[in-house]
Parts: sequence; C-alpha cells; structure tokens
Amino acid sequence: MDRPGTVSLGGRATAVAIPAELLLDVFHLAGLDPLTCSAVCKFWRRTSLYTRSLWAAITLHDLAPSRSLSRACYFVELAGEQVLSITRHGIHDPGPGSDTIDVDEAGIAALDAFVERCLPRSKSLIYSGIQMRSEPELFDHFLTVLLSPALHLETLRLQSDLFLEPPEDDAYDETASIDMQANFPRLRVFALHGVCMPFDRLRWSGPDPLLESLEILLICEDAEESPDYLTCEYDHNMSMAGQLEPMLRNCRALQELKLDHCSETTDEFEPEISRLDLHSVLHPSLRSVHVQEIGLGWPSCATLAMVPFNLPALTTLDLWGFRTQPVPTAHTLDAKKCSPIDPVLELFAAAPNLQDVSFHDWTRAPCQHTPRRSVLLPRLRRLEMNDCSHNVAKAFRSALVTPMLDDIQECYDGDRSASNSIESLDLLDNTTA
Repeated sequence: MDRPGTVSLGGRATAVAIPAELLLDVFHLAGLDPLTCSAVCKFWRRTSLYTRSLWAAITLHDLAPSRSLSRACYFVELAGEQVLSITRHGIHDPGPGSDTIDVDEAGIAALDAFVERCLPRSKSLIYSGIQMRSEPELFDHFLTVLLSPALHLETLRLQSDLFLEPPEDDAYDETASIDMQANFPRLRVFALHGVCMPFDRLRWSGPDPLLESLEILLICEDAEESPDYLTCEYDHNMSMAGQLEPMLRNCRALQELKLDHCSETTDEFEPEISRLDLHSVLHPSLRSVHVQEIGLGWPSCATLAMVPFNLPALTTLDLWGFRTQPVPTAHTLDAKKCSPIDPVLELFAAAPNLQDVSFHDWTRAPCQHTPRRSVLLPRLRRLEMNDCSHNVAKAFRSALVTPMLDDIQECYDGDRSASNSIESLDLLDNTTA
C-alpha cells in the first residue's frame, strides 16, 4: 500500500485513491463482511472500524453458537449506539443416513439470551431454518420476544420449521393479550411460521398501525382426527379465521397479506367453521393477498351493491382451497338470484390493477345461474385455475374480459384440461351473461 486507497503491485499503482464515502457505499451495497474488509489494508481497516453502521448487521448460527456469540458481542461493541439487524440461522436436519449433528443446547440457550438482551435496540430480527432444537424452549423464546417491548423494531420474522405449541404445563391460556402495537410501534413486517397459539391474543389496538406485511403460516391438525400426529389445542381447523379477524380488522396499512393454514378438511361445506369477513379485512392499501385453507366469508350481492369492495392497489390474488370459495347459500346468493361467482366478480371489478390471479381447489359447482356481469381486467397477465371444477372455470371464462392476458393455466387432478392458447379459452370475448 503506497498511500491510503492506492494498491501497489510490482512497484506500479493499480488503483487510484478511493474516497471513504464511496468505499462505504460499496461495503453496504455488496453486503461485505466488515471483518473481511478490515483485513484488506490499513485504509480499509480504519474505514471499517470508524463506521459503526457496518457492524450493526449481526448473523447468528445455531450450528456454531459459541463462535457466533463471540463474533456478535464484538460487533455489538463496535456498533456503538447503532440499532441492530439480527439474522439467526438454525440447524438443518441432515435426514436419515447422514452423519449425526451434535446440538450444543447450552450454546443455543446463550444465543437466545443474547437476542433477548439486544432486542430493545434492534430494528430487525429474522429467524429462518430452525429445525434441530428443543420445541418447548424455542416456543418460550419466541413468546419472550413477542412480550418484550422493542421500540425500534421494524421487521420481525419468527420462522420455525418445527411445530411449536405451548407445553402441557404452560399457563399461556391465562396470559393477557399481546399488544403488538404497544410493544412494537414501528413494526412494518411481521411473519410467524410454525407457531400454534391463540392468534386472537395478538392485537394491534391503537390507531393507525404501521404494519404493511403480515405472514402467518401454520401446520396443525385436529386432535380428534389424528391423535397420534400433530395436535392443536386451539381448534384452528375450525376457528382459524375467527382468531385472525380481530388482528386484521385494525391493520389498515397492510400491503401484503399471506395466510396459510395446512389442515385436514373433510366436508366441503363445513357451515360451522369460522370465516373471515372480507369487507373487514380487505383494505384499500393491499397489493398482494394469498389465503390458503382459511374460511372466507364473501358478502352477498345485495351487500356489495350498498358497500362495494375498494381495492385500487391490488395486483396479486391467490385463493387456495375450497374454504376460500364462496359458499352457495341463500344469504350469498340473495335468494338464488345470482351465481356464487358474482361476489368474486365484484371483487375483480373493484381491483382494476390486478395482474396475477390464481385459484386452487375451487370444487364447489356454481348454481344454475350464470354470472350477472362481465368484468374488464385491463392489466391481468396471468390466470391460473388448478383443480377447480369445470363449472367454476367456465363461469370465469364467460365473465372475464382480459386484453393483456398472456399466461393461462387450467388443470384438474394435475392434468391440463385446456390449451394455453388465450383464444381457445374465449377470455377475450366481451360476453355478458
């Protein structure tokens, strides 16, 4: 090194001096490890050590907890008063036939304590790939995080590949509701994967929550149906929607919504299951909606005539499972004067910017009434109807006008039932029912 920022090779300068500001931009944009950067030369080391924001991004690995903890503590010291971004990677199960992995339970517990200690000064906390560790301890750790105020936190992703639920001796049923807005007033992104809990305990109670992205993925089955497999004490198979609705009703800034419940269902109609009131949870700010196997309560045609949907920002809509399909009852059909597809068409009409739509497992056949209207979707480019009944697909084909459509998938039982050709599906025909 001849002078700060200039590298010499064989007595010849190969790079001109790089301003520290530009160098830092490279570090940040490339996501370079500050330890690696500080080992290149004196200038890079001095620049790294005096830039506290470089040390605020901390990565923890459960596979090497002692090393991760030592490294993290060093980063925290150099970060000073900077808010932290913590990402934690779990241990992946190698599967049968692979070498056994020794899990350092004490070291993992020390990482739990470190996260809980640093949470109040963190703006991001992300867990991913958690597979090999004690389920009760991980549940307790996640619960501690949810109950701990973190006024700077903007992103919270608690993603477990394990099935987590309170232990039998847990007193969580007696725990007061978790006021997410009070604990995390700046929270914009929240994801919860694999955690079985009463979701109505998660509340955004204050005015105008900032939450923009909500993602809940749960795999649980009814204890009565499978007592020897995954059990659920909160009857999510029947009451998931009812538990989620209070949370969704007040989150009016939501832009992305993903609700995924992998459950065992037996009866298509299931009149006793709870259903999300779509009028209450589909806010105008939403851009992307994905719902799987959670009951949806579609408004009747008469209700929509008085209070229509308003979804100007919606571009992506994925509805998976027959629980998301309108139930053909007298209430939704207005005494059999409209088709069950009509409420869906009203939603389309309120979302003129839709670009990507998919339906899966819509197997309930509509009544004999054909859709009452046609709907123009001028920006729709992709339409997917997988494992939907032919009557459902036919109803959509007869009602949609899609001049920009260039990708169509229509399959049943894994077999494509129609050509990808737009013309063959008649989706360009402006035909009224």
